[in-house]
Amino acid sequence: MGADSAKLAEAIEGGPLDARLADAKLHKMERGDFDAEVPLEWALKDVDLALLAANNDRPPMLSVLSHQWRAAVDHGHAREDVSAARLALSSHQ
Repeated sequence: MGADSAKLAEAIEGGPLDARLADAKLHKMERGDFDAEVPLEWALKDVDLALLAANNDRPPMLSVLSHQWRAAVDHGHAREDVSAARLALSSHQ
């Protein structure tokens, strides 16, 4: 969505979304560290399985997420961390 990760970290600090995992992930992203904790290709598989199970009642946000993550996989980020999906998004802006 174009949000700077440092500004995002500042915005969530001390709020209900402030969690150690989110903080650690944001700092890794700032450093350009996309070593896989959860590979993007695995996360995409799970999203696609959820869409398949939903049949005709597909949640729209999952459909968009699947499309965006597939683009990131197609751009070579499959084995990087799920947070690497932002790299493919930023290259399309």
